[in-house]
Amino acid sequence: MGHLANAGVLIVQAVFGLLTGLFFFRLLMQGLRVDFRNPLSQFVYKLTNPVLIPIQKALPVVRGWNLAALLVTFLLTLLETWLLYRLAGLGLPIPALLVISLALLIQFAATVVLWMIILRAILSFVSPDPYNPMVQMLYRLSDPLLKPFQKLIPPIGGLDLSPVFAVLVLQLVRVLIAAPLIEVGVAMTGFGG
Repeated sequence: MGHLANAGVLIVQAVFGLLTGLFFFRLLMQGLRVDFRNPLSQFVYKLTNPVLIPIQKALPVVRGWNLAALLVTFLLTLLETWLLYRLAGLGLPIPALLVISLALLIQFAATVVLWMIILRAILSFVSPDPYNPMVQMLYRLSDPLLKPFQKLIPPIGGLDLSPVFAVLVLQLVRVLIAAPLIEVGVAMTGFGG
């Protein structure tokens, strides 16, 4: 791959990473009922509404989860995967494209949530302002994953070890679900790794 293709890959990954992240956060914020009055929520909603409102007529919100946001997140991942393979000079059969895109979306979601938990763990050492909109949103988004571990493993000497176990589970998702799915998708292409 030449320098121009490498630059193309960098641009595609940056643009699609931001767009996919935006719609993924919309999905999480709405599903986990992050306070709509939060300025960050307002920002995400204003940017995603023009795309999601028309789609929501066909794919409604179910139990708080915005299926339109999930669909757009998957379609963005699909388009990014297709573009990256095209930049590498490779074509993908549609079944392989679907499987690889699904795996990459799972990997992306696990990575985003993993970094939210790491950020939350770091913030816990500096006693952040609980009224800060970023802090409130971070806690609201990470609580559902940490609560089960907090029930199983109570704090030891005031130290909450739940983030360690949550990060381990997220890494297992990447290794045991996303990676094998990518291998299946690549095997479907017929041209190996």
